[in-house]
Amino acid sequence: FRTSYWLKRPELLAETFHALTHCTGFRQLARKHDCSPQTVLGQALRLGRHAQLFHERLRPRGELREPLDLDGLRTFEYSQYHPSEFHLVVGQDSHFTHGFTHSELRRSGTMTARQKRRRAEIERRCDRPDPRSVEREVARVLAIVTAGASAVELHSDINPAYPRALRRHRQAQHEARAVPPLAVSHRTVSSRAARTPRNPLFASNLLDLLVRHSCANHKRETIAFSKSIASSIARMWVFLTWRNYAKEFSERGR
Repeated sequence: FRTSYWLKRPELLAETFHALTHCTGFRQLARKHDCSPQTVLGQALRLGRHAQLFHERLRPRGELREPLDLDGLRTFEYSQYHPSEFHLVVGQDSHFTHGFTHSELRRSGTMTARQKRRRAEIERRCDRPDPRSVEREVARVLAIVTAGASAVELHSDINPAYPRALRRHRQAQHEARAVPPLAVSHRTVSSRAARTPRNPLFASNLLDLLVRHSCANHKRETIAFSKSIASSIARMWVFLTWRNYAKEFSERGR
């Protein structure tokens, strides 16, 4: 179970880990180390799996000692016809990211007639994304993060899918006869509120900012976007592991 098992270039692992959190694309890193971009991709996928296992071993369990922030990070994989969203749960005081899940979305917004035809063609070939995906995946990440807790204070924006996700989670607990059932105090914050440290969603807003700043595949108008969902999820695990366990809480206070 060594991280470097069967690798021809094991010396690239540490460099790849840090490069993925310092806004470097696969081809940039491949040119630097005179290797194939597929080599970097393979190492990134491997690092993502190990980062997920590392986090699962060390993340807090049982009663939660702080309120939680729930927020969605919009991005896309393969093309802008395949948007998606990461559902991130962050500790309001510690800024520790407890976990995330991922939803495929349907492209929306203003589109030309040609773009609408292209979307319809893709949906005929690949099926339309589940319209309840956000509800289902938010319920799933809450079930993972709050397992063993009896109560939680949850802050989020005014997304209509979140109350449905909470009802789905309660229904799953009822069917599983969970004792005691989780008591959730859900408080919403307008997305138009100033994103200052006084905002209850500051921890999740800061996380979104750092993801956009540190990960090349999540920058606006980038050509380094992820070409597959697996790659996007692996890179997110690498970033969260770096931020949770390696990066200082404060750049000024160290």
